[in-house]
Formats: sequence, structure tokens, C-alpha cells
Amino acid sequence: MDLCSEYRWRTSGVRLTRFDSTEKGVFYTPSTVIGICLTLLLVGRIAYRAVTFFGPRAPNQPPSALFQSPVTLLVFGLTAGYYLSYQTGVLLRGRKFQTVGARAT
Repeated sequence: MDLCSEYRWRTSGVRLTRFDSTEKGVFYTPSTVIGICLTLLLVGRIAYRAVTFFGPRAPNQPPSALFQSPVTLLVFGLTAGYYLSYQTGVLLRGRKFQTVGARAT
């Protein structure tokens, strides 16, 4: 994945966010599709790992490590990275939106 496409992917959530300016302040409504998909992906992966950890196994087989799977860490990193970059983008765009609204009044 090149740097340009990674930047577009990380900023797509901010581009889909709707900002509203009222007399009480600036508010935003995030895209529900992206948030729900990432959350379901993470919860589904943790549920899968919990089933494999607590599920039935052979009598002499030791339990597997719950959070030692690289796929689980990848999904967690993807979710955490998205939300961190999303919040940074919302803060930057919200400030820009607020200063533009302040100039108009």
C-alpha cells in the first residue's frame, strides 16, 4: 500500500463526517458505516479468539494464548490507528470549520 492511498483511507472517515455550526457551538456526526464495520471486525475477532481459547480441545492440549495471534493484533492496530487518525482529523477540521464560521459572523 503506497502512502497516498493510506492517507486517503485514513482521511475518508473525516471526509464523510458532517459538521454543523449552531449558536451553541460546532458539532459533528461521524459516518456510522465505517465505525460499525471496524467495531464489528474487532468484536468478532475477539469473540473468535475467546471461543478458541475457552472452547473444547483435546485432553492433553494446553490452552492457546488469547492475544498472541498476529491477526488479532492486526485488527486491533487497524481499529486503534483509524480512530486515532480520525480524532486528529476531526480536531483539525473542526478548528478550521470554527474559524471560518467565526469570520462569517
